[in-house]
Amino acid sequence: MIPFMKKSLGPELDRDDDVNNEGVKVGYIKLLKNKRVFFAGMSQFINIIAFTSGQPLFGPRLSTDYGFSNLLIGFTFAVPTIAYILTGPLLLPLIAKKFESRATMMCGFFILGFSMTFVGPSNVFGFPDTSTAMMIIGLIVLGTGAACTVIPVIPEMMNAVEGQYEEHSSEVSDTFSGIFNIAGGFGQIVGPSVAGVLADQVGFNWTFDIVFFIIIGYNIIYILVCGGFGSIGRSFKATIARCKRQREPSSVDSADHRLLQEEESDTQTDNDEETTKGEYTENPHDKSGLSTDTSLVNSYGIN
Repeated sequence: MIPFMKKSLGPELDRDDDVNNEGVKVGYIKLLKNKRVFFAGMSQFINIIAFTSGQPLFGPRLSTDYGFSNLLIGFTFAVPTIAYILTGPLLLPLIAKKFESRATMMCGFFILGFSMTFVGPSNVFGFPDTSTAMMIIGLIVLGTGAACTVIPVIPEMMNAVEGQYEEHSSEVSDTFSGIFNIAGGFGQIVGPSVAGVLADQVGFNWTFDIVFFIIIGYNIIYILVCGGFGSIGRSFKATIARCKRQREPSSVDSADHRLLQEEESDTQTDNDEETTKGEYTENPHDKSGLSTDTSLVNSYGIN
């Protein structure tokens, strides 16, 4: 329904009167040419695959191999969502203010992959074939990991095009929401379908081993293509530095300035690469390499 609604509602709906809607429109293809936007969308696709792979399999598995009643089966289906609901608000301040969005997602995918080995339980790692405790732990970890990979998706898209398309910011935001939901929709189709086929061919345990390798393999590609190792390292260093220091809100030392400059420089490098393709319109940074937007400084939690 998304293409139909986009066509029917028109581009001018929900736009402020003072927003300039003239000029070149920003569509899905144009935004997806940005590698960070593309991989953020792919991340949502992988997220939903991880969440939905067990949907066609858990009922028969829990009834036959674990002897669960219908009530316990229903509760088991709810476990990862409950874990997501409980951990999401706790992790949100950390995700939003301490770590860069792509670094958070990359760390979260390792957690998601780890959870798959417990849900199986994994034949590759030699875990017990049927262990109720390991499966429940895996489902809890799945919900926790999803909080780290789902919440930052749209913020990462926005960060990837920061300083661009300022005259079309509302349209870009709407398009990112569309990419998020389309990617999730495809994941809801692919996840249960592929998992059902795999379970018929290789069994329940090996199915989740394969999902584990898919998640970890994707994450390695994500890290290599989108500069994740530097992003993860800087995010951890900056967070550790803040935890060790307590100071007045107005005082920021040179070490934090350097870490923020490195993070800004990394984003600027991505912007420069895209500029050569004619996609970037302006540089949002001043000569010092630091953003003049105080909200950005606050988003890093430098107090």
